[in-house]
Amino acid sequence: MPKQTMPEPTEIEKPPCVRCNPLPSPSINLQMCPRCQEKTQREILERLAEERAAAKLHADLAVIALERLLPVLSGRSGQSYKLRGLLYSLWNGQPYSLLEIVNLDAAIKNDLSLVIMAWGYPGFFYDEMRNAIIATGQWAWFLEAEDVDMMRSYVEAYDRRGE
Repeated sequence: MPKQTMPEPTEIEKPPCVRCNPLPSPSINLQMCPRCQEKTQREILERLAEERAAAKLHADLAVIALERLLPVLSGRSGQSYKLRGLLYSLWNGQPYSLLEIVNLDAAIKNDLSLVIMAWGYPGFFYDEMRNAIIATGQWAWFLEAEDVDMMRSYVEAYDRRGE
């Protein structure tokens, strides 16, 4: 019978790598070996790079979508008022009913979706929206949405006084 040797004490003390050995004993303190730590860090950095690239793509698409939406704002139609309310809601954080999307044309809905998805990413936030709206000469009208909301609250308060 071959003679069995005892493992070196350092091998006993060293916990198994949680990544190399995914089913260790629950009583063992889980750690990663240096090779797996490096691989995990590399994967995290790759994932962050992918997320940054996706965010940049979303922001670039939103800038183009906003350019297509801006002529709608100048139309002063029902769609322009609804679009202004939805964009202004992004701008100031005040609530606006998303049900207003139902009455928008499909192309406007698609572009608005791109704007909403990219809102807050680097390259598409307050400055980009403000600058685009200012460039079309619609900024003063865009800010009137605040007055509309204020007037709506006055009308609602007036209507409630009879209750």
